[in-house]
Amino acid sequence: MIRTLARPLGPAALGLALLLAPALARAQQAPTLRWSGYGTLGLTSTDNSQGWRFSRELMAPGAGARLAANVDTRLGIQANAGFSPRLDGVAQVLARDRFAASPVSDWIQLAFLRYSLLPDLSLSLGRTSPDIFLYANTRNVGLAMPWVRPPVELYGWIPFSATDGLDLDYRWRTDSADWKLNVSYGDARAPVAVAAQGTAIRVRADGAGVLSLTRESGGLLLKASYVTTRARTGQSPAYAPLVAGLEGVAALPLPGLDDAVQRLLQGIGARPLGRTHYLGVGLQYDFDPWRVDAEYSRVVVGDTAASGEHGYLSLGRRFGDLTAYVLHAWTRPQRAPEAAPQLPAQALPPAALAQAQFVLDLAAAASNVPRMDQRTSAIGLRWDLRPRLALKLQVDRVRIGPSGAGLWMRSTPAPATATVTSLALDFAWGS
Repeated sequence: MIRTLARPLGPAALGLALLLAPALARAQQAPTLRWSGYGTLGLTSTDNSQGWRFSRELMAPGAGARLAANVDTRLGIQANAGFSPRLDGVAQVLARDRFAASPVSDWIQLAFLRYSLLPDLSLSLGRTSPDIFLYANTRNVGLAMPWVRPPVELYGWIPFSATDGLDLDYRWRTDSADWKLNVSYGDARAPVAVAAQGTAIRVRADGAGVLSLTRESGGLLLKASYVTTRARTGQSPAYAPLVAGLEGVAALPLPGLDDAVQRLLQGIGARPLGRTHYLGVGLQYDFDPWRVDAEYSRVVVGDTAASGEHGYLSLGRRFGDLTAYVLHAWTRPQRAPEAAPQLPAQALPPAALAQAQFVLDLAAAASNVPRMDQRTSAIGLRWDLRPRLALKLQVDRVRIGPSGAGLWMRSTPAPATATVTSLALDFAWGS
């Protein structure tokens, strides 16, 4: 684990280690230790017109059957260690459904040391959660949100929930509001589903820089965030013959064909994705008994079909221990589905022409696999049985456009509709 966290940091890790050395030397011999945890027992029923598998995020294999308990069920355990008034550490392990090839290190959700440089300025080293969303630190904590799960259209496609690196947090107050500025830099690794196959490839984010600003006043919280990174994907073994075929087609002496093939190769993960950019804004307004949550993001993932817009709007009202809510979420792709270039009839003999065109058509379909074109309308009810125990029921009605099922496992290019009914029991304990 130490090698995993230290590998991407280099000189920065050494510098922070030297900075923390005096604090560690002065730390208490017996650090204080606090344990806490959270979890969800979930059950989903999916009625999908195409028989696809529902998943709350691309880092999970999705429901194994129409009625499934693995989609939302999870258990997290966290340890907080205090070494001195200025130095503490956090470690959190999250158990949830994962791909069989996921390494043990993927279970570590958080693992960092935090040092207070000033009363309002802290610096962390290790595995932290990038401060990108309203629920960046609590996306797996069911009790922290009104819904069964964070809206899939905005939270589900993000392949990373943690980065290994440096995190700087600065807070200050004005007469009218509390402010927080967060800057982080690090790397991330994660298995991400190839939606059409239900298998996983390894995705890397190198040099992920995050900048976020949060303002809170009364019941109103506003957040803006920006992320830039160099994204790379592993290649699915199923695509190896397709890659070889594309490289052969690219050698044909036809104007513009090589550029089109290179774009298709990037779309199926055989070429680096290049620089990825994320810009997001969020709003949370609690004016008892009403509550509004809304987020919007725009993402550019190289020259691929994964680029697009994501957002949701939610309205809830409390009735004592009950909270009723409605939610509408969407994801819109940046461009139309990828179309294969059409080879001229005189380019090759008929048999060879048909084979080359088949390869191009197949590659275009494969490059559209991560494309997301989806709308979800949901209603739900949360019942707070006790201060740390809540029961939720939620019904989602989902509409997926043509070549837009990038959030569904074992999907096809066809348009589809689905109804997802979810029951969840959320709980937490500790301090």
